Amino acid sequence: MNCRMLLPTTLLLALASGSALALPPIMDRVPAGNPAVIVVPNLEQLGTDAGKVGAWTGTPEATDPYMLLNQFPGMDKIDRKGPLAVVITDLGGPGDKATAKRGELTEPRPPKGALLFQADYDAFVKTVGGKPTAGIDPVTINDKEMFTKKIDGGLVALSIEKGILETLSFAPGQLPAHTKALGARASAVADTSDLTIMVDVLKARPLIDEGFKNMEEQIEDMAAMGGQEPNTAAVKWFMDNVLNDATMATFALDLSDAGVGLHMISTFKADSPMSKIASLKGVAPGLTARLPMGPYLVAMGLDLSSPELRKLLGQIPQNETAPGAKVNAASNKLMLEKTTGSAAVIGVNPGGAMAGVLSRTFSFSLTTEPNAYLDFMRTAMTEAYEQDKIGKATFTPNAADIDGTKVESYTFKLTPDPDIPPQMMNILFGMSGGPSGYIAPMEGAVATTLGKSSEMMRAGMLAFSKGEGTFAKDKPMASTAELLPKDRLAEVFVGVKGILDTALPTVAMFTGMPLNVQIPDDLPPVGLAIAPANGSMQASIVIPAAVIKTGSSVAKAFRDAQENQNEQPEEPMEPDQKRDSGKPKF
Repeated sequence: MNCRMLLPTTLLLALASGSALALPPIMDRVPAGNPAVIVVPNLEQLGTDAGKVGAWTGTPEATDPYMLLNQFPGMDKIDRKGPLAVVITDLGGPGDKATAKRGELTEPRPPKGALLFQADYDAFVKTVGGKPTAGIDPVTINDKEMFTKKIDGGLVALSIEKGILETLSFAPGQLPAHTKALGARASAVADTSDLTIMVDVLKARPLIDEGFKNMEEQIEDMAAMGGQEPNTAAVKWFMDNVLNDATMATFALDLSDAGVGLHMISTFKADSPMSKIASLKGVAPGLTARLPMGPYLVAMGLDLSSPELRKLLGQIPQNETAPGAKVNAASNKLMLEKTTGSAAVIGVNPGGAMAGVLSRTFSFSLTTEPNAYLDFMRTAMTEAYEQDKIGKATFTPNAADIDGTKVESYTFKLTPDPDIPPQMMNILFGMSGGPSGYIAPMEGAVATTLGKSSEMMRAGMLAFSKGEGTFAKDKPMASTAELLPKDRLAEVFVGVKGILDTALPTVAMFTGMPLNVQIPDDLPPVGLAIAPANGSMQASIVIPAAVIKTGSSVAKAFRDAQENQNEQPEEPMEPDQKRDSGKPKF
């Protein structure tokens, strides 16, 4: 197998891989200390789970994990009940600048490595035109010379370079080194995932630096076209404060009957600033659980109780030349200096997307001094809008009465921007054309709405203060939350049902294609989370199986509606429409 195919092959396997299995014994034979290692625990299980994904999406042929492997001779000799590992000894990289042709690159350097799999060595080598010996044997696969080596325990190593097989040691006893490099959280995730990709950040750093350099160049090009200066300082901050502390990056994929889970775990140097933050215990779930329950587009919680975390986030450089920079700075200061956490829910607007997507938003910010929070907000936001010259902030006390509580209203009237159509502002905020709503102090928090709705403010205040009608009782959300890591610092739940209920009627209105699809009432949300643990930071996304099935149904409904529309015969023209006599018609 050409080494250029190593990463594409394993990526295909990653996309199709299946239910949770223990970390395979092959990891004990995978050489430690290389830039990257990719492991698929069980090829047969991979095929079973790929078929499951195919059934969910209605495209079984697109999820065949053997589609690529079967193109190569001898692959039928691989034990389909066994594992497959890829040891990458060189991640490759971009080509060098050509001297003869300015601005062009030479051919990129491809990654190098070896495949390790379970098979009858003699049968495999003979199938690909080789002669089995006790050493390293040349073989031919798709007219390309490669090399094989017999490994104890019924394993076969395959590489495009003989020197790689001569250098790598596949001796047993490698598992402890992998476990130590991964750290406790990444090891736990890898033990329950069916695909694990481990990248040594220190060895991959040149490639990462090159990627960030290219990204900076693209940002500068985009900013030049848009007339804005790029915030390259934020990229440098990330490199200096986050990436420099990282030692390993672990990617894992888990597919079960519940759905698909994608996880990334960053492991940091012991006693580094990021390691200390990554050893916290987040309480974001407790914040989201205090929001008012109802149809929603997005619900989220953010735990800022750690002074170290707030300090770190406050050090992220802001783009001071961007429009609204002062407003953004005031908002960040309000969040990082005056609160210890917050939560928000963007509810579904009964009037549809055109009535203001964000106008059903309720949020609360935890603070020990609600009145001081409000004083700072009034002053800071009023000054920031004036300094940015993007509009005017107005606060009106005693604007509404919510069950005997006087609440204040605010309006951020934005100066019309010729680059932003007024219709876009109406879609976001409704007829107000900009951010407006109610704000009120509570015990230990400040409540805010984005939209002047007394009903929404009442529901939010009751949920936070008395625990009435909260997301703590939402079973679909709970089913997704169970699949996310514990002790979350931040969590986001994407209400797929709310989004579809909002978007589908709008699409039908504009396209004239009614969609015949039923959205389940108990459709769970997609979940995203960031969770620290033992010096590592985990970022996860969970897509429930029901969401995948519903997405497939919606896609099919679109196709059916489009086909029906295309099959509609054109209405015959009236006699006067067929021929124009040139005479006036009355």
